[in-house]
Amino acid sequence: MDEKYDLFFEHLYKNNFERLTKYVYRLTNMKNCSEEIVQETFLMAYAKIQILYIHDNAVGWLYITVKNLVKAYFRKNVEILHNLPLVEYDIAENDRNIEDLILFSSITDEQADMLKKYYSDGMTVKDLAQEYGISISACKMRLKRIREFFKNNY
Repeated sequence: MDEKYDLFFEHLYKNNFERLTKYVYRLTNMKNCSEEIVQETFLMAYAKIQILYIHDNAVGWLYITVKNLVKAYFRKNVEILHNLPLVEYDIAENDRNIEDLILFSSITDEQADMLKKYYSDGMTVKDLAQEYGISISACKMRLKRIREFFKNNY
């Protein structure tokens, strides 16, 4: 391979391996799994290094690839779990569950519960505030911070 591609790959690896590993760890909460997924991502990047070299956003490509590999990992593990009891399941529902696992693994249980009650169950901010024993403005702020967290990290 050409030296410019090797240098480019080395630069990508050195500047992004640790950050990608932390990102995947936040999604999976499994250190070994995180490292394996990031290694697989860089293997894919090396195989496509000539394309990545001219790509407008090579780092963005890495993050999208990592996210897709995490989804595939969870999908595979969910399929294994579903095959054990031999239960039928809806693929679209399975994808939603995988995304929920990924998203909710990066926030506290209380935050996840609050989001589910607000968005899925249709609870009002007033009802949420009463349930959690906080003011309405504090409840609004918590929901806002959770949304900002997702906006900044996903």
